[in-house]
Amino acid sequence: PCRAEMPRLESLHMAHAARGLSVLGIAVHMPDDDVERQEVQAFLSAAKISFPNRLMDDRAYGQLESLLRQTGRPGLVVPTVLLVDKERRVRAVFTGKQVDDLPAALAKFLPPR
Repeated sequence: PCRAEMPRLESLHMAHAARGLSVLGIAVHMPDDDVERQEVQAFLSAAKISFPNRLMDDRAYGQLESLLRQTGRPGLVVPTVLLVDKERRVRAVFTGKQVDDLPAALAKFLPPR
């Protein structure tokens, strides 16, 4: 799923950064070795992803899983996109095919052009 979603998120990032949109990617498959980490980095480079990305460890995975459950979700589904405001509150969660609705939803959360 990430290979399809990351370029779309990059496009949204580039289109809306001036309006305050920040994007952070999280690799949730928890690369355990250097080869997997290099594969993630190679993909990000080849796809020309400019927003920051982090690799997740077991502790972070548990925290993300807990956060999603607090928002009423069953847990982590890939892909998952969280819209978080400047006060660090989760304003919306998009999972699976719902991610297709993200561009329209941004209009509710970002200031007008």
